[in-house]
Amino acid sequence: MSNPEPAPGGKRAANREAIRARIEDALLETLADGDPSGINHDQIADRAGVGRRTVYRYFPDRTALLQAGWRRLSAAASPNVRMPESAAGLVNGLEELFVGFDRNADAMTVTMASAEGRAIRNAMTPQRVAAYRSAFAKETEHLDPHRRVGDGRPEADRQRR
Repeated sequence: MSNPEPAPGGKRAANREAIRARIEDALLETLADGDPSGINHDQIADRAGVGRRTVYRYFPDRTALLQAGWRRLSAAASPNVRMPESAAGLVNGLEELFVGFDRNADAMTVTMASAEGRAIRNAMTPQRVAAYRSAFAKETEHLDPHRRVGDGRPEADRQRR
């Protein structure tokens, strides 16, 4: 009888991944509860059954914790969810994304409707803005980056209508 293959990196790596998963599960459970005290390291540590320092070891600040929540929610929607790499890729992935949202409706509703859900989305703003600018660079290269619809110029307001 042969022994099963050890996990890449051995037992310690597997243990680290299990602890990370417990912390992320606790984060999502806390988010789903809609706890008005907000997401913080102490609260997540208590819920995950680990020490506060352990949570900080994996997620050194609140932003890192919130970004982990975004990654887990995205993976729950679909394993293929990621920041867009092209306009076509974004459009082609919408159906799978929305099916995933429906499959995880409770978590997605909390994420879209709660203050903590907004914090999770905001934690990803720099990455999201960079990804969308890159994905749509070709489609928007002809636009004047300094001109915005509704910026007080009559011609801009007319175009908006």
